[in-house]
Amino acid sequence: AQPRNRMKFELFSRFDPGHAPCSDAQEFYDVLERMREAARASATAWSAHPTLQQYAGVCFWMMRRMEYGFTAGHFAKLEAERGKMRVLDAGCGVVPLCNWMSRREHDVTALEPLPDEFRFLTTSPLNEFYGSQVSYVNGRCEQLPFADSSFDVVTCVSVLERIVPGNDRWAFHEMARVLKPGG
Repeated sequence: AQPRNRMKFELFSRFDPGHAPCSDAQEFYDVLERMREAARASATAWSAHPTLQQYAGVCFWMMRRMEYGFTAGHFAKLEAERGKMRVLDAGCGVVPLCNWMSRREHDVTALEPLPDEFRFLTTSPLNEFYGSQVSYVNGRCEQLPFADSSFDVVTCVSVLERIVPGNDRWAFHEMARVLKPGG
């Protein structure tokens, strides 16, 4: 019998607003700040995109900062253990998490379910802006277009609201399917 691939879910174990972010989290916050500055300036068509503008307004809310601080810190721990990884960001959107991971020399694929957002991501110079090499794919978490055991890490930060209600278990099944054993 083949070993069953188990997904490990990491949840917030401590909410401590006074906790100083790790240097990796600060590096990600710097990427977010760069995005926010571009959105505030609205100097280009891509920086005036409505979703980017909306996200730039909420990306530094305390809950978001804690969420991203956790994600960046945990990702850095995995990075230290495993080195260069193949990553699927199953949330994508305009959030530059995938760009931050790519800047750290990981092979990153970002999944975007919404056709209009996907068009924005693929026609805007985001990789050039962030200094990244993210591959964008249009698809849904419930039916991932990747082979079994394709990725070392699957990130899905603030993704469940983008999954059709009732399909969350199927989406998690798909994420587990594309994870390498031990991923």
